[in-house]
Amino acid sequence: MKLSSIRKIGIAGASTLVLGLLFYALFPNMLNRQIGARVSLEKGKLRRFIWDKPPFFLTAKFYVFNVTNPDAVMKGAKPALREIGPFAYDMVHENTNQLDNETDDTITFDQRHTYFFNSAKSEGLTGEEELVVPNIFVLSSMNFVLRIMPNAISILSKAVDSIFGNPESLFVRVKARDLLFDGLAINCNATDFAGSTVCREVQASYKDFNMAKVGDTEYLFSIWGSENGSDSSDRMRVARGVRRIEDVGKVVGLNGRANMSVWGVSQCDKIEGTDGSIFHPFFDEDGAEPLDVFVPSMCRSLRYRFHSKTQFYGLDALRYTTDVGVDGEHVREHKCFCEDPFKCMRKGVLDMFKCLKVPIIASNPHFHLADPYYLDSVSGLEPKEDKHAMYVDIDPLTGTPVVFSAKVQFNMMLARQDKFRLTSNVTDTLLPLFWLEEGFETPDFLMEDLIMAHRVLSLATSFKYLTIIFGFVLSVGSMYLYLTTSTGGSDLVSKKEVRSANSNPPSGGNKKSPITMSTLQQPRT
Repeated sequence: MKLSSIRKIGIAGASTLVLGLLFYALFPNMLNRQIGARVSLEKGKLRRFIWDKPPFFLTAKFYVFNVTNPDAVMKGAKPALREIGPFAYDMVHENTNQLDNETDDTITFDQRHTYFFNSAKSEGLTGEEELVVPNIFVLSSMNFVLRIMPNAISILSKAVDSIFGNPESLFVRVKARDLLFDGLAINCNATDFAGSTVCREVQASYKDFNMAKVGDTEYLFSIWGSENGSDSSDRMRVARGVRRIEDVGKVVGLNGRANMSVWGVSQCDKIEGTDGSIFHPFFDEDGAEPLDVFVPSMCRSLRYRFHSKTQFYGLDALRYTTDVGVDGEHVREHKCFCEDPFKCMRKGVLDMFKCLKVPIIASNPHFHLADPYYLDSVSGLEPKEDKHAMYVDIDPLTGTPVVFSAKVQFNMMLARQDKFRLTSNVTDTLLPLFWLEEGFETPDFLMEDLIMAHRVLSLATSFKYLTIIFGFVLSVGSMYLYLTTSTGGSDLVSKKEVRSANSNPPSGGNKKSPITMSTLQQPRT
């Protein structure tokens, strides 16, 4: 091979190798910029459009606990429960009333959820099913009074008799649709002292009781109707991630404050994590990094921890799980979530009274991960991790949640009170009312974009290494050819010179005669 051709191969190899090394050095910054542009909440970007109002329905599934032995419970028996559900609803999520602040790279906004019944996902249920449940308005009123002015519990008992016509039982038969959204009718027109006192309080604060006013003294009570189509009472502020992609979605304020003032201790009032709809890119692929999600409706941040690796649409994902409950008895950092730090509830529940001003106690569905005491207090529950655990599946490259399932159970204390007629014979029990699952799976048309991003990354990574390998092979190969050709040419020239010297003796005066016996015998002069 000619030396000129070898030199060309060498130059091509060295150039390719340099190009590969440069691409290797610059690739991380290029990737950061490209992913940052895709993930940040900058106005006009695709991710911002999806964050504003996801172009697909989320799903909300309600599971109500039907009490099958109400008469026995009134006499002190353990409540026997039968789960009825799911009552499924398509949920439209919107971040409304947005205000961008370019100075600190944040967005301030409200949230709005609108629900539409989905019969196909309800597995044959229509919402017309009749259920036996406690009168939640009465039970919550009793627990509320016991917390703020227990001496007035006998007055409340008389007010309940006046407003509801001396009911024989704490339990009522209702349609699922009315309990969840449409509302149960309450006519608060009592004229006696006790009844009128409660009705005046209802008239002044009916929205706080999850009630809608439909007449001068008529109201509709439901457990979720007030959430339907209305803006949230909490206004959040999150980082857009335009300047620092690591901060994208991070909640930095609530109602104009950097921290809450709910629990009375900075550790529990601290706001940490994102709003749950977005996370920063480039997660540790082994799940070493925990996730924090701030939940304003619970007045706290939930810490998700790595559970396992999974797949969605063929893409590797990281599954993280969390626990709604706390353990104030054994974990010092959880004591501030207790109503009384010196008298915490058992592990696995969260008293929401300080947060919501409503005597609701939250837990995982079916008391999953909670102290067995709660499960033993009722019958009919069967906690299962695969059904009742809260989890999120994260794409580690972009930080996109591809699957999300938030689950929480709402419970209320059923407490024996001698001065409250309807509970004078019951056994103290944390009574499950219902549990809710909200979540989504990223639809096909958005997954196609995410899959394409992974393909581009894979091609770029392959190009990076192939360029380096190809350039190295060309460089080493050209060097070998050059050395081989150069050495071979020198040896050939040397051999030709030797043969030429032997076949062509010197001429002229320098010619020497051959040595013979006669020449050796000639005398020297």
